[in-house]
Order: sequence, then C-alpha cells, then structure tokens
Amino acid sequence: MATQTSDFMVIFVVSSLGLISLCKPLPDFLKWVWVMFLRPPKNLKHHYGSWAIVTGCTDGIGKALAFQLASQGLNLLLVGLSLESKIHEL
Repeated sequence: MATQTSDFMVIFVVSSLGLISLCKPLPDFLKWVWVMFLRPPKNLKHHYGSWAIVTGCTDGIGKALAFQLASQGLNLLLVGLSLESKIHEL
C-alpha cells in the first residue's frame, strides 16, 4: 500500500512539473496573439505626425505601403530610384 501511494506521489509531482513547464510560455503566446491579431491599430498621425517618408515606393512593398499610408490621410514623401517613370501610376 505504501509503494502505491509513493508511486502516485511521484507521478503527481512529475505531472505537475510538466504542466507548469508547458504553461510557462502561455502568457507570452497570448500577448503575441493580442498584439498581432486583436488589438486596434495605432493612429499613425497621432503617434508619429502627419508626414511619412516611403523609400522604394515604385514597386512591391514600398508601393503598397505608400497606398496604405495615403489612405490613412498621411502626407507622403516618396523616394525611389525610378520615380519619374512610374509617378503616373501613383
């Protein structure tokens, strides 16, 4: 009878330590989910001012970022290598 109780206690302690070690990163994960998916977006004008500089605005991510910032009402300073050839697209 004493060995069954002892075995149960060992299993209980080891299981408890395992549960604690699995739950330790849970707050960090929940914070990441909040920051990436759930919190409302920042008001960029309020935090950083009404102007933004966008480099690489003629193609790709820079172009998409320029459109996104312009849709939020920011004034943009566009910097790109071939801006003259693509200025009409923006």
